Amino acid sequence: MKFINKLSAVCAALTVVASSLSYAGTVTTTQLEDNYIGANGGKYYNVDYSPNDATANYDIHWMQVAKTINGNQGSLTVTINSNFVAYNNDSDYKFGDLFIMDAANYTQADACTDNKGKAAFGCNEYSVTPQGKHPHGAKESPNKWQYAFDLGWERKNSYADDINKNGQLKKIDQNNYANSLITTSSNRKWQAIMVNDNAVNTVGNGSWNTNIASKLLTMTFDISGTSLMGAAQLALRWQMTCANDIIEVVTNFKSGNSGSTPVPEPGTLMLMLLAGVGLFSARKKMV
Repeated sequence: MKFINKLSAVCAALTVVASSLSYAGTVTTTQLEDNYIGANGGKYYNVDYSPNDATANYDIHWMQVAKTINGNQGSLTVTINSNFVAYNNDSDYKFGDLFIMDAANYTQADACTDNKGKAAFGCNEYSVTPQGKHPHGAKESPNKWQYAFDLGWERKNSYADDINKNGQLKKIDQNNYANSLITTSSNRKWQAIMVNDNAVNTVGNGSWNTNIASKLLTMTFDISGTSLMGAAQLALRWQMTCANDIIEVVTNFKSGNSGSTPVPEPGTLMLMLLAGVGLFSARKKMV
């Protein structure tokens, strides 16, 4: 009977370990290249829209994402390499917001043409025009972004080196999706560029900064308590407010991929050690 009681105690200890198991660590993606399918005003449908062929000013090269989990706390750090970071000093445009969703529900953008067979301005975009139809043959995307990192009002002064600026992670209202987005004011009014502060809720805080020499925009923000914590893959989208170039990527945070694999926290390791000692003692007395 004593053995049964001791064995039960060991089982209980193992249950505590299993129920309290949490992980700490950072997983970083490789540099994910810009493969977004858009169009550049009727010339080629596999590149983004670039008026006057000013591609050098707006080109986005890659995005890199690091996800850090420490128990029930988590954060994302997203770095974007774009010529626009340096060009923004002379531009009337600004940095747009970063859109994020679980990649399990993400559909990659299509190449598309209009009804005359000519390349359209873009495909699979994210809001409906007042007439209910997209111009230039573009079609509504099945994607509904779940979150957006809002760079805030300081985005207009974004040409600054190594100065931290505040931002906020917003949860997009899926039941009021179209009103939660701000779109371009040009002839591509269906392209999402920012979130509407009046139609979304703040779920985390963060900051962003630029490195002009390296053409980097870096955003870091809290994802604790959001569905982003447990997602093995995320889809992300970023663009400047004119949407002359857009990057959409899918990350992979599964164990064993690039970067470091999450490891148990020290407290969890201690619980596992104590459980092992209890099991050893119970088996020794049984002999």
